[in-house]
Amino acid sequence: MTLFPAGTVVGTSIGVYEHVGVMTDSGTIISASKRRGCVAEESPEEFSDGRPIYAKGYPGDLPADEIVRRAREMIGKRYDVVFNNCEHVVRHAHGVTRRSPQVRAVGAFAAVALALIGTLTFSRRA
Repeated sequence: MTLFPAGTVVGTSIGVYEHVGVMTDSGTIISASKRRGCVAEESPEEFSDGRPIYAKGYPGDLPADEIVRRAREMIGKRYDVVFNNCEHVVRHAHGVTRRSPQVRAVGAFAAVALALIGTLTFSRRA
């Protein structure tokens, strides 16, 4: 039994960020796991560490079996927060542009913070 249909992007909240993965037809979830250091297929309990799991949707047009196949071909690839995180894996599996909105948001926040620090530092010198 699966929580959601195969191919569905599922998520769980972990502090200030969201961990996402692809639901399989066997009830497991494939994601880039920071804990494991690679893309892995895990039970829902392992994926969420006991937190609630919710459906995020189905961002592409590929059939479920193709999405699961594409996700499984990523298993074992090294986890990288910037270039191969959980968002990259689900987007690759769905055949849509690989990107990570959470990484982009952190980058934008860091750029604004640095600009603000630079402005404050400059204004104190003047």
